[in-house]
Amino acid sequence: MEQAEKIVIIPAKTMPITKYCEVFGLKLEQINRRLQRGIWQENVHILKVDGCKERLVDLEEVDRWARKNKIHVV
Repeated sequence: MEQAEKIVIIPAKTMPITKYCEVFGLKLEQINRRLQRGIWQENVHILKVDGCKERLVDLEEVDRWARKNKIHVV
């Protein structure tokens, strides 16, 4: 019998930007464009943390942004 892949759920509030892109099917260039256009903000949606070589995505802030900007379909 084939063994099923294990799924681990970790209630995290941040995620490394490369993992975020992988999970949500985005490219790093798309994230950087959101920052350049002012759609997302450094130190709000994207965090630079001392000692981390990679930027982090603040999942709570991104969720807040998505809920605020959702399209209402009638």
